[in-house]
Amino acid sequence: MTFTLGGTAVNGTDYTNLPLTATFPAGQPSVDVVVTPSVDATVEGAESVILTLTSAAPYDLGVEFATITITDTNTPLVSVTAFDSTAAETGNNRGTFRFSRTGSTAASLTVTFTVTGTATNGTDYQSLTGTVTFLSGIATVDLQVRPLADAVAEGTETVTVTITDSASNDVGAPSVATVTITG
Repeated sequence: MTFTLGGTAVNGTDYTNLPLTATFPAGQPSVDVVVTPSVDATVEGAESVILTLTSAAPYDLGVEFATITITDTNTPLVSVTAFDSTAAETGNNRGTFRFSRTGSTAASLTVTFTVTGTATNGTDYQSLTGTVTFLSGIATVDLQVRPLADAVAEGTETVTVTITDSASNDVGAPSVATVTITG
């Protein structure tokens, strides 16, 4: 069968791109066309998707259209960048991760992240706890990487943070950032 898509939501932008055809499996009286909303940073309010059948040969058309509504979840998108991507064990040179959120800043928000890389958390740099908290009214939070000087010549090491998806936030882009520590 073939159909058109209309409404206020845009195919491929507000929801995952849908082809304008669907195939009935042998012996099946119906077929689902799944509309998967796309997460974005734009607060748009409710948007409609209207599917209108144009052909269902060899069948006769019954109900020719259906409408669904996509609503914003108002869940903030959180991203991270390496605001200062280099740090050093000497000279008190710290690296900085900057976490940013979109959407409402009316409430505080705690975001979790994982820490990986070739440097060891708590040994090569002061321990990172795996959470940052945005205070009410604040859209960015900086997290410093404070290298710990030691007598071991290790060469260049990395600290990578990756934002974790949760019920209180969605993962924005970029979701991974790296700070390099030089010995």
